[in-house]
Amino acid sequence: MALGYKLILMASVVSLASSVSSSWMPSDIPNPVAYPQECLMPHPSRVCDPNGALSTSTRKRVQSLIELIETNVTHSCNGKMVGYQVAVVVVNRMHPAFQKHYDKVDRAEEFAIKIGDTWGVGHRGCEDGIVLFVSKLDRIAFIKTAPGAREVLPDNAVSYVIREMTSTIKANRGSLNTGVEGAV
Repeated sequence: MALGYKLILMASVVSLASSVSSSWMPSDIPNPVAYPQECLMPHPSRVCDPNGALSTSTRKRVQSLIELIETNVTHSCNGKMVGYQVAVVVVNRMHPAFQKHYDKVDRAEEFAIKIGDTWGVGHRGCEDGIVLFVSKLDRIAFIKTAPGAREVLPDNAVSYVIREMTSTIKANRGSLNTGVEGAV
């Protein structure tokens, strides 16, 4: 009997270790501009999907959409016209130790803020960054908009985008591809 309990305990520990290893702290997410391969991108980008939750073609289309936004949705920043900067992060799950005293939504918001700050999403002094964060197994998505980006993406629009993305993911039996692409 004791051997049986030890095997169950060992299996539980291995399962927990593998589940934690596919979970992420914001500081562990590679910057896709500096380390695109770690984000499963072929070249520097603003998309990081280190666990491969999205298909290769979806990651490429999302990056193309981000580039279109940055080229075509412009505003005045420090005396010149620039595009809004957008980043997309998709992970299996947030690390259990990350902001463990927060609820899931607040954890996702804090994760998105830390990614935006660490990666430098948005032009300096313009606060025009937008971060879409998705944690697949936590079943949470959050869009963080810097104050300057709220002119084009106010809170009610963010809520709509999240609702539509969630609905699309459910309609596609949990596949994130169409939902994330549609959200961008």
